[in-house]
Amino acid sequence: MSNTNNSKPADFRKVSFTDPIPATVYYPGYLTPPQIATAYNLPASTGAGVKIGIFSLGGGFKQSDLNASFADLVAAGVLPSGTTAPTINQVLLDGETGVWGSYAPGDGENTLDIYCVATMVPNANITIYIGKYWETVFNRAVTDGCHIITMSWVNTEDAGDYLASYLATAEANKIAVIAAAGDWGSSIQSGTGLDALYPSSNPKVISVGGTKLTLNTADDSRDTETDDNRDPDYPSSWGGGGGVSKNYSLPSWQAGLHYTPIVSGTTGTSTPLTMRGVPDISAPMNTYVFYQDGTISGAGGTSASAPVMAGMLARIQALTGKQRSSAEYNALFYNHKSSFFDITVGTNNTQITSGYAGTVDWDPVTGLGPPIGNKVFQYMRNGLRPTSGSVFPNHKFDNRPTSGQVWPRTKTL
Repeated sequence: MSNTNNSKPADFRKVSFTDPIPATVYYPGYLTPPQIATAYNLPASTGAGVKIGIFSLGGGFKQSDLNASFADLVAAGVLPSGTTAPTINQVLLDGETGVWGSYAPGDGENTLDIYCVATMVPNANITIYIGKYWETVFNRAVTDGCHIITMSWVNTEDAGDYLASYLATAEANKIAVIAAAGDWGSSIQSGTGLDALYPSSNPKVISVGGTKLTLNTADDSRDTETDDNRDPDYPSSWGGGGGVSKNYSLPSWQAGLHYTPIVSGTTGTSTPLTMRGVPDISAPMNTYVFYQDGTISGAGGTSASAPVMAGMLARIQALTGKQRSSAEYNALFYNHKSSFFDITVGTNNTQITSGYAGTVDWDPVTGLGPPIGNKVFQYMRNGLRPTSGSVFPNHKFDNRPTSGQVWPRTKTL
């Protein structure tokens, strides 16, 4: 089995504040998930009835931290008055204790993931699964009947497709799996070469990359959004993960796409995509503010992007009552590219000199881009209605009589 020693707690990056330390989690210049929901025009929903599983490879979390974050957001009017933090269910596997401090990177990752999901959909059924082994943790989330699973842990593709059978089961049961694309651009943290990180590179997953979102302070509307590479708040190696898989063939919904490679610092020409490309979509990875171990902390990464997008899908599932697999979601996303903010500039050769350039349409830097929530919701609600051919009803009722005898006739002669 593949354990923690072979993986990284995706992308969780704790911020040392250069500005004054925020007094509350609602603080200008930093992000909270409900503000992102406003900026992206996501449909309003508490996520009631949706079961979300959070994948974890160690560490713990404190319910009191989530309670404090909720209290700040309610006080600021970001969450409705009377909203309370959900109680997070915890499933411990492989001898893990779930105690805070048992694995520091896991503590931070768990706290961020829970914060992002819970503040997006406070009435969802949220469970964190904490174990040592990828297979054990993921399998339990699947067998427990989660509708959505969010994963903020990454590995290199060279480690193998050890979740293959479990991802197939998830797909068969229409469980959406959302995975972080990584925070090291075109490579992994060691920077040894081009690498589309696992499990987000698996086609049975929705891969989520990272952007840098700036809000209008007056109303939390979306002001600017760019790729997040080389964000000055982080080291120069920081950058949303993305690339082309070495192992997985081109899924049908990515047919006809192109990408622009960067080789040793030189930008190449448009190239047909022949293998699975990541990410699929993206969301903010710049600094989020929340309580951690009793104090206000800042962190970012696609560790935040992925659970925020899990919250988006949970809102849509709660409103539509329609459950879909990752591949079904991706097919819809790629068939409705105009429902995403296309980020066309930027590069992700941050760890190494080779990588990819942002372009019009999909690219391996930010994918299709972040969602325009009301547009995504529209086609998710309508489903896959035919665009041509015979549909029901197929009869016209023009020129109905305005007077005289009509059917049914109730008078006998």
